This record gives sequence, structure tokens and C-alpha cells, in this order.
Amino acid sequence: MNRGCKVCKEPLFGRTDQKFCSDACRSHYHNLKNQKKNQSFYSAHRALRKNYKILRGYVSREYTECNISELNRQGFRPSCITEIEKGQKGSLPKYYLYDIGYHFLTTEKIKIFKRAKVD
Repeated sequence: MNRGCKVCKEPLFGRTDQKFCSDACRSHYHNLKNQKKNQSFYSAHRALRKNYKILRGYVSREYTECNISELNRQGFRPSCITEIEKGQKGSLPKYYLYDIGYHFLTTEKIKIFKRAKVD
């Protein structure tokens, strides 16, 4: 019986139930198999990373005020966040991307800040 790797077709030696010649071929096979299933995860992760990179560029001090239209021109997507902190009655919610947060001052202006470190 001539057995070969499912990916590269190299001959297999050893266990009779072996399907791959190496960890690299096994990973490659499963990555291709799960590519469509994981596509939405990867696109959401890319959007979060892009938003984080944009906001990080503005947080050089304790906080910064910025026009939302300026962020949108850079590709910022306000719907891609990691957390919402609801404000007390009458105060505005805060939106977070990991350790960077922002909240709306007006419909066009936001305040960007670093989350306070909790030890």
C-alpha cells in the first residue's frame, strides 16, 4: 500500500493512520479547510487593529480632542470596538478599543484617552 501526505504527497512512514508528513503540512491543510469559516473573524480583527492604530496615533498626551470626520477619512469604523462603558444617568457612554477609549463631545467631535491602569 502506497501512502502519501494529503498536502505534498510525500511518502509516509511510521503509523498506519498518519495523514501528513509534517506539522507544517498538517497546519496548512487545516488552515485551508477552515479559511471560509474563519474569514469573518479575521476581517473583524483587521478592522479592530486598524481602528486601534488610528486612535493610538492621537493619544500622545493624557487625552486629545478630534473630529470624527478626520478619523473617518483615515478608515476609522466606529462600530468596531471591544467594549462599551455605559455612563451614569445623564452622562455619555465611553467606547473602548482595548486600552484606548473615546466618547462623543458633540456629534462631530470626540475625546480620545488612555484607559486608567488598574493594578
